[in-house]
Amino acid sequence: MTNVSVVLPAFRARPTIARAVTSIRAAAAQARVGTEIVIASDDGTDYAPLVGEAPDLTFAEIGPVATGPGATRNRALDLARGDWVGFLDADDTWCVSYLSALLPLARSHGAAFARVSVLAEDNEVLHVPAERNLDFATMGTTGASFHPLVRRDWAGPFRETPAQDVFHAVEVLALAGGSAPVGDAVYQLRLGSDTVTRHPSFADRLERAYADYAAQIRAGASRVPATHAQSAAEVFDAKRALNADYIRAGGTESYYAFVSRRLKRA
Repeated sequence: MTNVSVVLPAFRARPTIARAVTSIRAAAAQARVGTEIVIASDDGTDYAPLVGEAPDLTFAEIGPVATGPGATRNRALDLARGDWVGFLDADDTWCVSYLSALLPLARSHGAAFARVSVLAEDNEVLHVPAERNLDFATMGTTGASFHPLVRRDWAGPFRETPAQDVFHAVEVLALAGGSAPVGDAVYQLRLGSDTVTRHPSFADRLERAYADYAAQIRAGASRVPATHAQSAAEVFDAKRALNADYIRAGGTESYYAFVSRRLKRA
């Protein structure tokens, strides 16, 4: 029986997708939970030969190309059959305790989050959050994206705009009442040499997206309940301020290294 569906979008993921799938299977084995891995290709690649045909794998039909991670996640989510949904990018990994730590918490609260370890060539750049609960204030100041393990009816849809995973996490946190538990597990966000955070336009694109998200939440154009709208919008206000500080600093270091240094000073 499938209890957890894992949404895995794939774009130029030939070198890393097998590693991502292996990490999901290891976490599922430790938790002794039925898991399906739903892979959606966004580059026209048939990833089945790279990960093999197996009962725990489902592949979205190959069709659109370069539609972006939000649309790709939605194509995978449409096929998800589990009661719970987790998310993993094809170049990232879960630690082995991911499901055993998060699933009991998600069952009690509707959603749970792992800590995020940002890795550059296996060297940790950032590790957040420090607290046992994730709230709006923490989400706004840490600079990282958090991926929930969430009940199926709270999962998606994703926007087709930059930082759509951050917006989704804010909506989930709001649906959970503005706070959700953080399990003793790690989502390993692995930065490649071509990571989007190194692109010269990255900060400017985020500025526009964050401003739009804050406005949409305040206007009631999201799944955020009205009782949490102001706090949820302030996540993006805080991220805009952090992003502006990064731009003013000149961008001579990576975004996550900048955030890490800021958090250590706080």
